[in-house]
Amino acid sequence: MGRLKITGSGLMVGLAVLAMCAGQASATKPRLVLREGGPHLHEGLDPAVPDGAWVEVSLETELGGCSTTGPAAQEMPEYEPLAGEIRENDTSTVLVDTASERAPCSDEYEGKRDEFEIGTEPSGAPSIELSAKGKEVRFLWDLHIFVWGPYGPQSKCSYAFQLLKAKSTFPVPAPGAAGSAVVKGTVKSVGHQEPPDKLCPKKQSIAFTVTLADNGGYPLETTLEG
Repeated sequence: MGRLKITGSGLMVGLAVLAMCAGQASATKPRLVLREGGPHLHEGLDPAVPDGAWVEVSLETELGGCSTTGPAAQEMPEYEPLAGEIRENDTSTVLVDTASERAPCSDEYEGKRDEFEIGTEPSGAPSIELSAKGKEVRFLWDLHIFVWGPYGPQSKCSYAFQLLKAKSTFPVPAPGAAGSAVVKGTVKSVGHQEPPDKLCPKKQSIAFTVTLADNGGYPLETTLEG
């Protein structure tokens, strides 16, 4: 009987230790790390981008052929890539862009080019937050796209998009592997054009891609650790 009691006590202690270890493991949150992009020999082992570093943030959408890095934008004399500053890399990652951006798009109608503008979302500074949990991307951006024709003479259709309400996906890599800092999403327009133009479709839904890249334009690597 005594031996059985000792064995049972040891088993209970062992289970308690295992439960405590499991609790500690589950309490450890995985860390999302952004790393330098470009050609590399060892996936996921490039240096982590330090806090405070500047990276390139590009936006592309099919409506109007709008792109912050497209040929039309680069033709502007004052063109500069949209930049972001790394905040709190190695936890969840927040990028804060520097300013609003307005540029022509690639599409045109009768010599008039479509235009787009990225602005600050009213609820805070313009930023992008990526979560280590996956499929969680928070944009504090407003996007306006101005599209010409072919809806009638001199018709210019205006659409506003709040990317905070966008449905987006961010492919978090599996432990031990690396991914790319590329976000894809869709968003519907909000509000109404002022002044209203009856010839313009009232609503638009767009697909967009946002890429976080280094100075050479290579998408940053992502790793999930911890």
